[in-house]
Amino acid sequence: MNHNNAASAANKDQQIVIGFLLALLSGFSYSTEAIAAKLLYDHGLSPLTVLTWRFLLAAFIFILWARQQLLSLHYNHYRLFVLLGLFQAVTVLFLFYAFMYIPAGLAAFLFYLYPTLVTLMETIFLGIRPNSKRLLALFITLIGLIIIAGPSITIGFSWPGLLYALAAAVGNAIFMLLSDRSLQDLPVAVVSAGTTTTATLAFLAASALTHTSLSFPLEGTCIGLMLFLVLVPSVLALSCLLSAITYLGPGRTAIVATTEPFFTTLLGFIILGEHLYVREIIGGILIVLAVLIERS
Repeated sequence: MNHNNAASAANKDQQIVIGFLLALLSGFSYSTEAIAAKLLYDHGLSPLTVLTWRFLLAAFIFILWARQQLLSLHYNHYRLFVLLGLFQAVTVLFLFYAFMYIPAGLAAFLFYLYPTLVTLMETIFLGIRPNSKRLLALFITLIGLIIIAGPSITIGFSWPGLLYALAAAVGNAIFMLLSDRSLQDLPVAVVSAGTTTTATLAFLAASALTHTSLSFPLEGTCIGLMLFLVLVPSVLALSCLLSAITYLGPGRTAIVATTEPFFTTLLGFIILGEHLYVREIIGGILIVLAVLIERS
């Protein structure tokens, strides 16, 4: 009996480790998005054009991956996909508009309140009470994000920007919880295909309403950047995120995912030559500490 209990505990611990590694890989993959997107914007492409092509190509890959399983879905699954895709699209669009009104550091800080919102929603709607380690990890994460954001938190305040960033945080929190619900019945590839397909339709509709051109220059650099944007911060990142949720649940996964802004800062320093401040290193260390506390 003791042997069975020990084996069960070891297996559970192994699953947690796998979940944390997947969440970290997802955070790192998502962190490359800002770099690739910025380079594409430098080639004259609009954010909505980039988003539409990114999700369209990612949806194509996921549909090929899950093509056999997609044929046997129930009507309720499609309704869930619509919600997932819409919240994913709304999150991305609201965050983009937030960047137009307020500094990037402030927008990122407000957006990464979503792990706290996930825990709050789990408590209110699902009756899942967070333990002391979860609360401590959330607190340290918020402190780390404040330090990384730095002076931008106190300057450039704008109500529209504030509301857009908070709406993006709420949208992402709901997306995490809906993903957890859908993954109870369906594999990662199917959920990813449904999510990206619906998000693509939302971006196509937004492009039509705003008369945004979807023309894409067939240049080697642009094609390479777009393929990278599709494969790494889209296909790989979303697959790892959803897989992590199956191992850790949405609350834990959200906390580990807050490593993304620190990874983004490091990549900006390494690839784009952007300045790396001491406060960003300190904030990143605190976020890693929060992840370790949650892991323990």
